[in-house]
Amino acid sequence: MKKMLLLGILLIIPGLLFAENPKPYLDKKTVIIIRDNINAISGEFDSIAVLYPAFHAEVRELISLSDTDPLEKLKTLDIPGEILLMLKKYGLGEQGLIQIYVFVYGMILAAIEMEFDDFGEADDVDEELLLWMSVNGFFATIKNKIIHPADYALVKNAMNDYSF
Repeated sequence: MKKMLLLGILLIIPGLLFAENPKPYLDKKTVIIIRDNINAISGEFDSIAVLYPAFHAEVRELISLSDTDPLEKLKTLDIPGEILLMLKKYGLGEQGLIQIYVFVYGMILAAIEMEFDDFGEADDVDEELLLWMSVNGFFATIKNKIIHPADYALVKNAMNDYSF
C-alpha cells in the first residue's frame, strides 16, 4: 500500500503546479458508470489506443510527471473516433476521458486519505508515522487544488459503496 501511496503522490504533483480552481466534471451517474466499468473501459481503451501511437503516447505522458496541466492537455487532444464510440458505449460523452482522469485522481486521493486515517489510528508513534503525518498536512493543503471538492466527494462515496 505504501508503494501505491508514493505513486499516488507522484501522480498528483503535476496537478499541484497548475490547478488553482479545478472545475467539476462529474455527477453521480457518471461516477457510478466509471466505477462499475473501469476495468472494461481501461481494457478497451488500451486495445484501441495502441492503434493510434501518437495519441497513445500523449495520453500515457499525462500519467507521468510532465510540465503541462493534464486536464487542459486532454481537452486539446484529437481523440480517435473509435475511442469516442467506446466512451459513448459506456454512456460517457466527449469529456469522457477527462471524467475518467478526474475519477482516477479521486480514487488515488481517497486511497491516500484512507491510508492516512489508518496511520492516525496507530498506537506507536515512530519516525515513519511522523513522516506520513507531515505528508498528510501536505495532502490536506493541496487536495482541493487537484480535484473539485464536489467531484472528490462523489468519487470517495462511490468507493465507499463498492468493493474493488
